[in-house]
Amino acid sequence: MSVKYPIGFDRDGLLIRDIGYPGKGENWKELVEIIPKVREGLDILSKIPKTAIFVMTNQAGVARGFFNEKRIDEVNKLIIQKIGKNPILKFFSCPFVDKKYAERKGLKEGNPYVLDDSDDRVKLRKPGIGMFKVASKELGFEWPTEQGFYAGDTLKDIQTALNAGWIGIYVLNGENLNEDYDKVKELSLKNNRVWIAKDFKEMAEMISKEIIWRENE
Repeated sequence: MSVKYPIGFDRDGLLIRDIGYPGKGENWKELVEIIPKVREGLDILSKIPKTAIFVMTNQAGVARGFFNEKRIDEVNKLIIQKIGKNPILKFFSCPFVDKKYAERKGLKEGNPYVLDDSDDRVKLRKPGIGMFKVASKELGFEWPTEQGFYAGDTLKDIQTALNAGWIGIYVLNGENLNEDYDKVKELSLKNNRVWIAKDFKEMAEMISKEIIWRENE
């Protein structure tokens, strides 16, 4: 069955608690905690036909020297282990940052993960849409497409979704009723492609209802 509805979401703050660079430190495994309602939501998503479900995450902790790229994969594998059976096909990550970010964070010159704006690899970083393009090639969905959904816990995630022409869903996690939420709420009043969900399960239910409606239109 061909993929018609790509569904992507952020990792930290959506699947797991965002403790500040998950994977950092010797006791990182103990700190990886699946957010409530994630398993129920993934079960709902697994039943929707014609979808490709994946994760896209910025991982600037590599550029900042907190961990290496291998650690990103180790965290991803632990997440899958903790969740159990699920429909996630792949994790996509961007360890690269641009020079403006590097300057703000005081990163040293010569860092191989700090790139010029002209470098395509830095375009993988959200709110850029480079990871969407990579996902489309690897998972077999059309690009560009307006049939996609992308969910996250920050304003940047919503901006990323809109940059791709997808529906963006801001998912509350108990920690993001903040300035980002206020901006997204205001944006949702003007743009019907911006949604807000109270948790991961409600996000999945919203996507399911929308796809059923599209299929029966």
